[in-house]
Amino acid sequence: MRKMKLRVISLLLIMIMCVSALAGCGNKDKGGNVDLSATYYNKTGYPICDDPISIKVSGINEYLCAWNDTVMVEKVQEKLGIRMDCSPFTKEAWSQQYALMLSTGQIPDLIISATMNRSQVNEDGEMGFWLDFSDYLEIMPNFVAFMEEHPDYAASIKTADGGIYSLSRYQVAETNLVYTQIYYDKTLTDAAGVGKIETVDDFYNALKLCKEKYPDKIPLGMTPGKSPGYRADMIIRSAFGVTSSENTYMLHADSKGKIGLLDISDNYRQSLIYENKLYKEKLLDNQCFSMTSDQYRENIKKGKYIFYTDTDTLIMTTEDQKAYNAGNYDVMDKYEPLFCLTSDLQPEKTYLKIAPVVHQAKIFVNASTQYPEAICRLIDYFFTEEGMLLSTEGVEGVTYDLVDDGYGNQLYDHTNYWDQEEYNSSTEWSMNEIAPFDAIAFAWRHDIAYLNDVSEDTLKQMTSDPSYINFWEAKKMLRYKNTVEKELNSILPLSYTTEETNELTTLRGDIVNYVSKMKSSFMSGETDPNDDKAWNDYVKQVKKMGYDRLMEIEQAAYDRLMKNLEE
Repeated sequence: MRKMKLRVISLLLIMIMCVSALAGCGNKDKGGNVDLSATYYNKTGYPICDDPISIKVSGINEYLCAWNDTVMVEKVQEKLGIRMDCSPFTKEAWSQQYALMLSTGQIPDLIISATMNRSQVNEDGEMGFWLDFSDYLEIMPNFVAFMEEHPDYAASIKTADGGIYSLSRYQVAETNLVYTQIYYDKTLTDAAGVGKIETVDDFYNALKLCKEKYPDKIPLGMTPGKSPGYRADMIIRSAFGVTSSENTYMLHADSKGKIGLLDISDNYRQSLIYENKLYKEKLLDNQCFSMTSDQYRENIKKGKYIFYTDTDTLIMTTEDQKAYNAGNYDVMDKYEPLFCLTSDLQPEKTYLKIAPVVHQAKIFVNASTQYPEAICRLIDYFFTEEGMLLSTEGVEGVTYDLVDDGYGNQLYDHTNYWDQEEYNSSTEWSMNEIAPFDAIAFAWRHDIAYLNDVSEDTLKQMTSDPSYINFWEAKKMLRYKNTVEKELNSILPLSYTTEETNELTTLRGDIVNYVSKMKSSFMSGETDPNDDKAWNDYVKQVKKMGYDRLMEIEQAAYDRLMKNLEE
């Protein structure tokens, strides 16, 4: 409620300021074209600015690192002639700070590493607060080339009228589209007598055996509705034919392209009945609804769970991570990924790949900045191979060495550069020393995209040696190829008109809150998912909350996306 009040107050102030803000927006002439003739910057080549400029940068500092001290910020100033003066905010403070930026007009030149609702950013952009990148494509050739290579990216980031007010990352590595898996230590499951795990019944029996063998551990750890532990929930739901990468408000397009919500489907009900059984028998952590992400990850590191989930990167117990860091690479080989389960409702081993386009608006630019051209060229630089490397790997000889993996691939090795005493992993080190996490990284995990085309035989060779630099990613892809029988693709991010967004916000917010609350209620047994009346009442309530109108809006947005992809 407090966030909603802030938003309303901010919008009232924005309306008062809108005329003056629009007047300063983007250096457009009366014909709507942008004048790119400013002399403070170079239209091609580097540096972008011969006489260095300074820009204010902000965003979400999720991992609380010192952005100004990173290699990326240092090299941008050195090579491009742009000093990034960074003042980010914590994830918890961001919503309020964003509202204050717009209401006071104290907006930084550049926002990076944000996780904003794209519709909200588009709406604010159309009001004149964020730069329309489509006006600057002439000086952004690498960005244009990227959109041409990935038309689904272009279709997803554009507004209904073709504007581009925000950018996000794109998953170029196949292993990152295979984002969801349940991890387990096979030495523990073998000792408990667990055999093959293919069906939901197999999984249930595995959890039972582990509970008997390890009474001090919890068989399954997950956090429904919250990252990162919600991915186990996704795999369980998928086994019952509920294929969505969302926690709740699971939009689905049927074979005829008709949009609906899986949250009120009979298949979803069956998945809730199954999860309720796990909850009642304490095979699932009964603190799953109240746990924070940090508490969940701490439980993993302490070895509290047998089966658990996290991001696409394997997280091990603290003991095993220390052993791995010390050179005992075999410790990673005992971990296994579980990609899918089957049931009578989903007899094929089916896997839902996440959409390659990240839903959130990550990067946007103040429309009234003094340096729109230079910032657009700065962003364009990060669509080059050199820029992509800088935003994720750093600089050769400073943060990584190029090494041959023995299979004809040049890989990025950080071994000689990251401090194992100060950091728990090279990933933690890179987020603090190389670049702000997820800041201006557009081609996400391009460093492992070479695995997209590696044959199964080569993957077997790579995974025969746990010291192989990308051992886990190779193992994941090998297991995936050997397991999954049917692949499905998630719906790409949808864009809405301002009118649609205004109507959508309340309708969707109310339904999301209700289905989220009822998910917890059904899973915990507070509301019995086996009770026909309770389930029918739930479905009726969703329908009463403007469901039909909401689906009309979603259908229109989906149809526009399909049309953009066809074009």
